[in-house]
Formats: sequence, C-alpha cells, structure tokens
Amino acid sequence: MSSGANLHWTGFHTVEGATLPVPMPISRQSSAETLLKKLQNHTLLSMPRVKQAVTFSREAYGDRRHWSGITLEEHVLSSVQILLPFSPDEESVIACLLQHVPSLPHLNVAAVRTSFGPIVSTLVSSIHLLSHVTTSNRRMSVEHLRLMFLRVSRDIRVTLVLLCSQVALLPELSNMPVEQLRNFTRDILRIYSPVAARLGIYSL
Repeated sequence: MSSGANLHWTGFHTVEGATLPVPMPISRQSSAETLLKKLQNHTLLSMPRVKQAVTFSREAYGDRRHWSGITLEEHVLSSVQILLPFSPDEESVIACLLQHVPSLPHLNVAAVRTSFGPIVSTLVSSIHLLSHVTTSNRRMSVEHLRLMFLRVSRDIRVTLVLLCSQVALLPELSNMPVEQLRNFTRDILRIYSPVAARLGIYSL
C-alpha cells in the first residue's frame, strides 16, 4: 500500500527487504469525542446511530487489548479515522467500530444484529472472518489466499475496513515481538497490498 496524502507518516520500517511507511498513531491523539466531531461533516452518517456505536464499542471493549498491544478502542478509533477519507457510509463506520465484538467472550454478532441490524452484523462477521486470513497457513498458496479474500469480501466495504484496520497497526511495528512482526508484515506485503492494488485503492 503506497503512502497517501491523507495520512501523516512518522517514518519507515524495513522488513524482508521491503519498506513500509509508518503512519502517526492517530487514535492516541484523538478521543472518541474528537472523532465524532469529524464524523459530523459526513452527510452519509446518522450521528445518533454512530454515537450509539461509539458508546457500544467503548462499553464492550473496556480495557481489553488488541494482540498488537494497544487497546481495542484505540485500534477501532484509529481505523475509522483512516477510513474517513474514503467517504464511508454509516454501516461501514459502525462495522469498523464493532469489528472486534465477535472475539469478545461476553458478546457476539447476534448482539450487533439486535442493536444495529443485519447489514452491520454481516459486515462485522465478514471482517472478523477475513481478519484470520494469513500467510502463516502454509497449506494455502498466497494467490489462493488473495482469491479467497476477494471472494469472501464481495462487499467492498468489508475489504476497505479491513485494509484500514491493518494500516492502523503500522505504528505498532516497533513494539511487536520479532515473530509476530514477521507474520504481520508478510501478510501486509503478500495479501493486503496486492488486494488493495487489485481494487484500485492506492491511497493507503
């Protein structure tokens, strides 16, 4: 994914001979309230529903942490801000905020469906499913993984949210254990970057 004008880059990280740009960790500079102010400028969004999703995600995630070390709330807020330049619709923003709900022990996609409807719950379910597509699975070729990724994400919104979700983790590269870093960057270079290119997404 090439560096775009919509993100602020703090440096570069080289892994396996490839250089990845590292964006500024947006979520740590901006609270949920700041994000909501930005969202108000987007005409495709119903702010009461988005505010409900922000509250829902905050209460659901609590202090739980993402595997990268940041909190789940930090991750989704950063992901949404990276998503904003693409003029996402309401369902995309809400799904981005709730993307980690299926991994929580006390909630599931059914809770998302009850509160936000079938479209959002389907997006969340698909994002969760594809977040587990990795090159660490040696039984599948990289090309097969890319095709599976594209086949499952028939809704472009799923792919876009997931790509933004991965970009949001780039500031954490220096904090990742070596093996985890290799797996993550390998997936970025071999799956996500080619998928973004195939879809004509060059601003990530």
